[in-house]
Amino acid sequence: MKVFKNNLVYIIAFFSIFIVTYFFASINREGIVFYGVAIKRETDIKCEQNIRVEKILVRQGQKVKKGDVMLIVSQGELNNELTNNKLKAKENTLFNMQNMHNLDSELHSSNFTSYNQIKQLDLQIKQLETEKQNKIKLVEQFSNVDKNTLDFSEIDTQITLLKEQKNELLQSARLKEKHLDTQIHQVQEINKVQSSALRNTTSLLEKKVTQLEILAPEDGIVGNILCEQGENVPSFQLLLMLSELTASSVQGYIYEDIPLDPKKGDFFIVQSIRDNERSYLGKINEIGSRLVEIPPRLRKIQEVITYGRDISIEVPKNNKLLQNEKVMITFAKKKNSFFSLKF
Repeated sequence: MKVFKNNLVYIIAFFSIFIVTYFFASINREGIVFYGVAIKRETDIKCEQNIRVEKILVRQGQKVKKGDVMLIVSQGELNNELTNNKLKAKENTLFNMQNMHNLDSELHSSNFTSYNQIKQLDLQIKQLETEKQNKIKLVEQFSNVDKNTLDFSEIDTQITLLKEQKNELLQSARLKEKHLDTQIHQVQEINKVQSSALRNTTSLLEKKVTQLEILAPEDGIVGNILCEQGENVPSFQLLLMLSELTASSVQGYIYEDIPLDPKKGDFFIVQSIRDNERSYLGKINEIGSRLVEIPPRLRKIQEVITYGRDISIEVPKNNKLLQNEKVMITFAKKKNSFFSLKF
């Protein structure tokens, strides 16, 4: 019986010491104060392919809802290919038109030259034939002269040579005209085939070049817009920033001289310095693994370089904290020493 009483005394003493220690530890923790800033998570809006920005439908600071259209873009590479294809079609048409113009000019020039040469030969032939006829008429005026004795072989030879030359010239002109006509026809056919192929390519590209809508992935506020209307933007380049409507977390720093060993899931009270009525229960979701320099704004004395451990505290979505608003952080007082508060 005596042994039982002694054991009971030891047990009571142990629990008394434990409760007192826990009580003072809780008091110490609840009296700790440090500072942090409210952070609105920002989402980078990018595109996985090269694009051209056709329209910007939002402005910086504008509130958007999930699914709202923020940008209208088109596929940049296909757009460039389509533009180049249309340019190539125009250049091809102009090139073939120039070729046809050159060939047509050459044909007209050749025909004109041949016409003048033939006209000159006809004139020479006519002159020789007139000369021959005049000689015959002159001889006929004298009855004592026999016409059969007259020799026109030289004139006849000249006339024959001129006629042969004329025939050769006509044949050459016809061959050249036929050759140039063939070339013109070939250029026309080539132009027809090339134009048809380019039109088909253009039509195919126009079907592929569809305008895409960049939608808001969630409710938020439009931040910096980093693109311009009409700009060609390479893949994965930042187009704009979208921040949350309210802060989702608080970035705080526990001074290195504070005897506090926070754990994930620990609760803290986050209170606005500007408005004491804005107070929220937050829960630690990230803890830094090393000491870092605390930003001057969050130090006890801004001029003194201070180090501490950074923590991220998740806060309720219905908070009214502004982006980068300075807050005071204290350890959450528990309703029951042996039970945790629910978040």
